[in-house]
Amino acid sequence: MVLTTDIAKSYLAASIQHILNVKVIRWMNVISGAALIIFGIKVLMSIFMK
Repeated sequence: MVLTTDIAKSYLAASIQHILNVKVIRWMNVISGAALIIFGIKVLMSIFMK
């Protein structure tokens, strides 16, 4: 099972390699960072609003 997953990961990485450039990776980092900040704020609000 692990071998199959690793082979699938390497195949997918090779297939999207031409799509990923510095600009796309930067936007992915911004979007994921914003999602983490929003989630963190939501968790903190749920803790302190009780």
